Amino acid sequence: MPEGIRNGQTEPQIVGTPGEYYWGGAASTAFFVCPAEDLIMLFLTQLMPSSSYPIRRELRACI
Repeated sequence: MPEGIRNGQTEPQIVGTPGEYYWGGAASTAFFVCPAEDLIMLFLTQLMPSSSYPIRRELRACI
């Protein structure tokens, strides 16, 4: 998951809301803040390399 602010256009296959901001770090850690839905997610894990399993994408699909 790249870092940034969602500007209305969604990336393919990634659920999200315009105006949210997010970041993905080493070992598959991630956070996002969605002001429109009053939602914050902080996910800490130790999965390396982060490309070995699509945990961030699956996490977003659950929300």
